[in-house]
Amino acid sequence: MIRGNLLAIPIEDTVLYVEPVYIESSNETSLPEVKQVIMAYGDHIVMEETFEKSLDKILEVINPGKKTEDKTESDKPDTEEKEDTGKDKPSQPLLDADELLQEIGDKFTAYREALANGNWEKAGKIMEDIEAILEDTKK
Repeated sequence: MIRGNLLAIPIEDTVLYVEPVYIESSNETSLPEVKQVIMAYGDHIVMEETFEKSLDKILEVINPGKKTEDKTESDKPDTEEKEDTGKDKPSQPLLDADELLQEIGDKFTAYREALANGNWEKAGKIMEDIEAILEDTKK
């Protein structure tokens, strides 16, 4: 097994760590294949077959009632949401973080596909995009 590059993604006051684990190819000309993706956030660690599954699992571990809460909040009238603005503000960064993680996850999937197809230039461009997104989160 080969351990991939460790990605450290800053989110609010902590960091999400992502590391792919590859299996070596039996053929000299073939590329390694992603076997597992390990994610760590705070005190939580998960390992799944794909980035998307790991992301879903870590979000579920971090906030187990999120799906139910989202449905409940969307069913409330708009006037109630405006009255409870004090409660909405602390949760807003988490919503942005979920969207950011999803965007990075999509780009990471495209990056892996480009690598698997031997399209190094495209893979490099996608990694630059990921790095730019991560730099923007620091600001």
